[in-house]
Amino acid sequence: SSGVMYYYRVRAVNANGVSESSNVISAITIPSNPVATDATLITTSSFQANWNAVTGAANYKLDVSTNDAFSSFVTGYNSLTVSGNSLDVAGLAINTSYYYRVIAENESGISGNSNLIAVTLIPVAGSDPAMVPAITELVGC
Repeated sequence: SSGVMYYYRVRAVNANGVSESSNVISAITIPSNPVATDATLITTSSFQANWNAVTGAANYKLDVSTNDAFSSFVTGYNSLTVSGNSLDVAGLAINTSYYYRVIAENESGISGNSNLIAVTLIPVAGSDPAMVPAITELVGC
């Protein structure tokens, strides 16, 4: 199973008998892929990225991008180490859509990527041309 600690010891066997047991060795398996959940606390320039905790994970690595291929990253959010299962992502451009994903990590290695979550920041009032009233008729000119 993923993220589980296993313990083992060995003994040698031959025609003369069985040896003493070795010391106990432990090994943890690589964690399973995290499941990213919807962003919360969305504002005009920030959001909180969230994901479910993974058994056996020591920490997580968060990626944030403006494209779903993750061909580029938001500065400071390329494999950012996070100890919990959420992080406030701040200092973002207004009226921009973002994507995030996360991996779990422990001493044995890293999981695969989580699912992607798309986040659209709250628009700044008056910044969306579709939301600005247009003058359609002048009266009395």
